[in-house]
Amino acid sequence: MFEHIAKRRPPSSVPFAAIAVIIIGIVMVGFMIRTLSSGPAQDELGRDRPIRRDLAAQIPELSPGLEAEVDPESKPVDVKFNWPPPCRVPAIQDTRKDGQHSRASFHVVLEPAGDRLALRMQDVELLVVNGQRADSPEIAGQLASANALTAAAMPSFIVSTTGDYLGIADLDRTLDVLAKSPALRGPEMARALDAMRTPQARAMLEQAAGSYWNAWSAAWHGIQLAPGAHLERTSEIELAGGATMKVPSTITHKGTIPGTGGLVALESVQVLEGPEAARQMLAMLRSLAAQAGGPRPPDDAVKQFRREAIVRVAIDPVTSRVHRARTTMTVEVGTQQRTTMDDIAFDWAHAEGCGAKAP
Repeated sequence: MFEHIAKRRPPSSVPFAAIAVIIIGIVMVGFMIRTLSSGPAQDELGRDRPIRRDLAAQIPELSPGLEAEVDPESKPVDVKFNWPPPCRVPAIQDTRKDGQHSRASFHVVLEPAGDRLALRMQDVELLVVNGQRADSPEIAGQLASANALTAAAMPSFIVSTTGDYLGIADLDRTLDVLAKSPALRGPEMARALDAMRTPQARAMLEQAAGSYWNAWSAAWHGIQLAPGAHLERTSEIELAGGATMKVPSTITHKGTIPGTGGLVALESVQVLEGPEAARQMLAMLRSLAAQAGGPRPPDDAVKQFRREAIVRVAIDPVTSRVHRARTTMTVEVGTQQRTTMDDIAFDWAHAEGCGAKAP
């Protein structure tokens, strides 16, 4: 089912979903992996080559940890927006999808832009791809090309002065850059890029991009929770054809993270499932397939559908700053399941600007 849209692409092209990845910003790492693992380089980096577990084991885990427990020292949270611009924060992200792994470093930059704020990801550099270091001779040239495309195509995002995500600032410019890229040539890619300019696709891309800033900051604004307590929220997501669906989520204060000087863990669990969700998923797949020139998914393509998004963050209850955010998305369509994990750590100790620094 997941392959309905991209199953007819030639071996040297990049899937429609992978192009969407680069457009939504920091998820561009997934695009790089897929780009590197297609075509002639497949036996070097592709899915036919096992991940080098011996090398991957040397990659240190991101910190701080995310395991927590409620104890007498656990503090309540009252989360407020605390990224005063100009603000530049170093970050490292792990991405795992389809059995592949990458680690990248970059800076999250927030700057004034009129009566709003501009959010950018700058200085993106891949550090590890499937256990291989980026300076490995086997992949250095490919990574240089991928990094150049990322730097040229990376969009800017719009955030309100109160920290709410508002959208992508320059999607058309990003699409223009991608359309001129030799890595994305071909009629299927041209149709996919054209499809991204439609109002429905733009709305879905902007919403998808927002999930990253929301995990890093906006989703927690206004949360007031005692240790061990939880609350229910309902959000609205954009679907194909302009339709929307309300999705419930539960946010829980998981307690103190040991060894972090008082950081606490918050967790959000959002589940979308049921007959209506399956119907809307089928409609979305058909819309995307039509726009990308792929085959139309049959009526029974989505008999069952479930999407679970779990976001867990390590947050400072005093400064409201997120030090680490891990998002795990599991999608089940019929008997197939796919899980994607994005895990990012912020180095606030080396941030520039951002008002008064907080470790």
